[in-house]
Amino acid sequence: MGFPGAGAQAAARRLQAAGRCAVPVGVNIGLNADCPKAKAPEEYALTLRLLHPLGDYFVVNVSCPNQSGLRDLQERLQLERILAAMAEVNSPKKPLLVKLSPDLSDAHLPDLLGLIMRHGDGVVAVNTTTSRAALSPELGDIQGGLSGRPLRSTSTAMIARIHRLTDGRLPIIGAGGIETAGDVLEKLRAGASLVQIYTGLVYGGPGAVPRILKGLKPLLAASGFKSVAAAVGTKDKEAE
Repeated sequence: MGFPGAGAQAAARRLQAAGRCAVPVGVNIGLNADCPKAKAPEEYALTLRLLHPLGDYFVVNVSCPNQSGLRDLQERLQLERILAAMAEVNSPKKPLLVKLSPDLSDAHLPDLLGLIMRHGDGVVAVNTTTSRAALSPELGDIQGGLSGRPLRSTSTAMIARIHRLTDGRLPIIGAGGIETAGDVLEKLRAGASLVQIYTGLVYGGPGAVPRILKGLKPLLAASGFKSVAAAVGTKDKEAE
């Protein structure tokens, strides 16, 4: 998990060996450090072409802070070229979602979301952060992207902003600090349609998913929601 990977061919071999899965398979595509940024559109497209038969949706990762220069690909023109190149090989069409940084400025976000709505199918919000604002001072010098509980409120706020800026028309996969059913409901109410967990698996093990699911159904009912879909974006509606 994470960068650097063994490459698209190795991933393809593993997916082929695993066979078809009972649940949707998402493939996260990111640029390796030794690839020149000018070749990014070509590399993302080549990777999509190779893995296209093996995935159900694809994530365009342009936001990992641990990969030098990768976040530069969130710049509008760069991302537009990448999405255009991927669209040419995305046949039959499968969903393309862009994974965004939690450190994007408010000024940058609307333009980027407009681009994604024109050329993509959704977003994953969010990747890890370089901010250490949520950590105690003695831990603030730790290097790399910060995930897990310290990212939770930042992630939820970003999801809510995206939901508002797109009028709820852009599917959002929420990620960042999800450990409990309550965390899932928080993301749903902010505007996420789906959620992902990463650090929660590290600390909670494989049993984290069934534990969260077990708690989610009664929590939804107690909160007045008949389904997951009914909870999506309701925090915004309360504020109206």
